[in-house]
Amino acid sequence: MPPHRTANGEVDLEQVVGARRDRHEVRLERTGRIVSAAAVLMCIALGTLAVSKIEYVKELGIGLAFAIIIDAMVVRPLLVPALMKLLGRWNWWAPAGIRALGKRFAVAPSGSER
Repeated sequence: MPPHRTANGEVDLEQVVGARRDRHEVRLERTGRIVSAAAVLMCIALGTLAVSKIEYVKELGIGLAFAIIIDAMVVRPLLVPALMKLLGRWNWWAPAGIRALGKRFAVAPSGSER
């Protein structure tokens, strides 16, 4: 039986994968390459500042490039999934004011029910 598709044609991850934890893993896996590619491009762009003749600009370029590498290689692949597993439903907590704005302006993922 083929997987159920949502209104906009995407495959329903709930049916394909099952558990909430697994859906997060699939989503992180799907976006991992994009995040890594963006990190590489930003490191290249900011790394070019390292050849500047101005010391402050050199330090800024090297520091930002290093911070992006740490973010892409440690924070996103290791800390984000670990925290999502530890926090469970608290990942999606929002203050009452922000929840009210979300309901008022119908901020929801495409294809989801309100």
